[in-house]
Amino acid sequence: MPMPEGALWTVENKRRDGLRRLAWGLGLLGAVALGILTTRTGELVLGYTVAGIAAVVVVLIAAWSLWDLTRLGEIHVTGDGLLLRTVAGRTRRLSTDDVRRVELTCHFWGASYDDDESDAERKHQFMKKLMLHLETSGRRYRGSPMYGVRSDVPDRLLAEWKRLCPRAFVKRDTVITTPGTPD
Repeated sequence: MPMPEGALWTVENKRRDGLRRLAWGLGLLGAVALGILTTRTGELVLGYTVAGIAAVVVVLIAAWSLWDLTRLGEIHVTGDGLLLRTVAGRTRRLSTDDVRRVELTCHFWGASYDDDESDAERKHQFMKKLMLHLETSGRRYRGSPMYGVRSDVPDRLLAEWKRLCPRAFVKRDTVITTPGTPD
């Protein structure tokens, strides 16, 4: 995915996926209701088990949805600093002097014995995903992952972060995903 001019971070999917989560939540609430109705037929253990598991999953999905809304979808360079926009649409202006730490985590595809030459070349040209962790003087931010990024993008992003925030600690981590089971 090409990065627009003046962008330090941008992801393709900036949607909140609220309809999908709402559908899951309503389906699980239906399972809770079904479990409670099952208790009325005399199957107490089955009914309470279904209702309890579905209720726990509804709470976990709600908590994850609220957590996901705080992720960064875009970071743009402006004349007076940085403009951060979350997936939920909230924006915040930030001075480049406030940035203390920038960490890019590159997740690469691992090589497999079954790969032919073209698969191995494709895996080295594109990353599985790229993650951003940004720490300021008062808060930490997480970027939504970028998928299918060319391998040369992290180096360009790191150079740009170092140029804009010279006092910040800028770091790159690499994670290689390998096929198979750990031995």
